[in-house]
Amino acid sequence: MRPDIDQPRLAVLSFDIEEWFHVIDHPEVADVGQWPLLPSRIERSADTILELLDRHNQQATMFCLGWVADHHPGIIRRLSDAGHEIGCHSYDHRMVHRLNRLEFREDLHRALDTIEQVIGRRVTCYRAPGFSITAAVPWVFEELLRAGIGVDCSLFPGTHAHGGIPHGIPTAPCVIRSGHGELRALPMSTRSIAGLDVATAGGGFFRLLPLTVLQRWLQSQPYSMVYLHPRDLDAEAPIPPGLSPWRRFRTQVGRRSTAQKLDRLLAEVRFFTVKGALQQVDWGTVPVIDWRSSA
Repeated sequence: MRPDIDQPRLAVLSFDIEEWFHVIDHPEVADVGQWPLLPSRIERSADTILELLDRHNQQATMFCLGWVADHHPGIIRRLSDAGHEIGCHSYDHRMVHRLNRLEFREDLHRALDTIEQVIGRRVTCYRAPGFSITAAVPWVFEELLRAGIGVDCSLFPGTHAHGGIPHGIPTAPCVIRSGHGELRALPMSTRSIAGLDVATAGGGFFRLLPLTVLQRWLQSQPYSMVYLHPRDLDAEAPIPPGLSPWRRFRTQVGRRSTAQKLDRLLAEVRFFTVKGALQQVDWGTVPVIDWRSSA
């Protein structure tokens, strides 16, 4: 690690482990029964992620789909055996705010049971598909706590295409107080650009922004949550059919340079897993968000 780089106080590195066709809210690839018939790219993408992290002796948190653990258990096992933290990203990538409480509970338990059988230990952190936790699901944190989840990485402090909480959520670690107890949260880190709330350190904006901008923002922010998908590092991954021109652009822009960007950042920034980040936070001083369900 270069000693002349100003380090952020807390930079978390995470990956949402899913296939190229796990594009949220897109009817052309929504049929779960058709997924096994589509060409898989996740193994080669996982190889790239593992090679980069091993090269720089860094670890990350891998939020895994239960479906991937069911169909490609060897990949999840390899990520776990390499020392990376394994989290839950739902079973089949449905948006939380479109599920009722029972549907969410069944999806969560199915995902946890599948992943835990593969890696042989408990999973205690969670990220919702598409950051789709909204005020419309007041029971969600009660369900997470009841399932043994102790930390959530789903909250998007602002407006997002698939969810988000426009008001009251900090862009920093916080505690969520629900009717079933308290849960620690590591929200997305966002910036306002032309009036839009943007997750500048993840996904499409990570691929789109120049490396120098990513470096400057990571070095200047006291807290950053970086998130990527395997397909972000795979320039040859197919583009799901039927996407709008804007969404097609967002899906493929910058793929050829993402691995190189990540390689540079791994050389310059010390990243934490979610578990490691929890140990760095003074939880007695963070904001407490009251999120209680009447149900």
